[in-house]
Amino acid sequence: MDEGPRLPTFLRSLLLQGLWSFERMQGLGFLFALDPWLRRFYPEPEPQKEALRRHMEYFNTQPHMAGFILGAVVGMEREASLLEGPRREESILRLLSAKRAMARTSSASSG
Repeated sequence: MDEGPRLPTFLRSLLLQGLWSFERMQGLGFLFALDPWLRRFYPEPEPQKEALRRHMEYFNTQPHMAGFILGAVVGMEREASLLEGPRREESILRLLSAKRAMARTSSASSG
């Protein structure tokens, strides 16, 4: 079975808050953990840049929930990478909506 970049992603996820900033909170750490998968799913430079850009957004959640959200996003990115044109765009919009909703829900439940 091909393990892919699971170990590097796991190790990078432990550093999620190491790239914390006021502007994006955990966004850059999340992108850093997700990066090995994005490079695998999008080997061509332009789609890879688009994938990196879309995950450079604000992201904040409980650190213990980040791994779950990261796994869900990896699965959704894989599905999106297999699609073309408008179907890919729709899949990416669903992915970003789900990512934002999971982050918002898990950070709101901590209070």
